[in-house]
Amino acid sequence: MDPTTAIGSVLASFGLAGAAGLNAWLPLFASALLDRLGVVDLGAPFDQLSTTTGLVVLGTLLVLDFVGDKVPALDHALHAAGTVIAPASGALTAIAFLAPILAVLAVAAMGIAGATAWRSRRRTPV
Repeated sequence: MDPTTAIGSVLASFGLAGAAGLNAWLPLFASALLDRLGVVDLGAPFDQLSTTTGLVVLGTLLVLDFVGDKVPALDHALHAAGTVIAPASGALTAIAFLAPILAVLAVAAMGIAGATAWRSRRRTPV
């Protein structure tokens, strides 16, 4: 992997991991859709996200999360679940874009980036 591609992958993974803190499903869905359209190449086993089943599941979760934000009790439950889901989604999205060599070192950093963005979203009044 040349240095330019490596740097681009790291920057993209940080951006997507941070975005996962704001909406856990949108970066995963967008990454899978871009892989399906041939714009990016997700390595195995993450290319399974771009299958029809993967896109349907991620799309359904994205819509449910969007609708759930409008119902106060469900919104509270989603925020509680987001404590675990947002960092995991950020780490998963980042790993999908990084080379396997960089992935091991980046898992913790991407999880922290997703958790930080999620935490700041939680403190910001709507």
